[in-house]
Amino acid sequence: MIPIPSSIPPAEPVLLQHVMRVKWQINEWSQARSASITSFDPTQYGWILKNNVLCYNYFEGDTAMEMLQKFICSCSGKLPCSDEDICSCLSQGFKCCDLCNCSIKCQNAEIQTDDTDSETEN
Repeated sequence: MIPIPSSIPPAEPVLLQHVMRVKWQINEWSQARSASITSFDPTQYGWILKNNVLCYNYFEGDTAMEMLQKFICSCSGKLPCSDEDICSCLSQGFKCCDLCNCSIKCQNAEIQTDDTDSETEN
């Protein structure tokens, strides 16, 4: 049975930002009849300011891609991936991929062949 996306509960960072926005809004509404309002800074309560407009801050922290990148590869990209102590991919017996931070300096990258060259030679 495949779950319906709208029925899946939010991740904790998303829920936290929502709760903070609710807290800010309750504070604003609860003082609606007051002569003097003590307002909280909305940017400290789940909102961000973009072009002078308040927008939702959906979550704080790493995106799924960033989390996967940290999980998959711990390369800093400062040194070539030739040492198992430096590269988690190498220590696990994997080749580095596009998600790794090592990019051009990598000595553990999978060698890609260009199939178009071999076709034009024939």
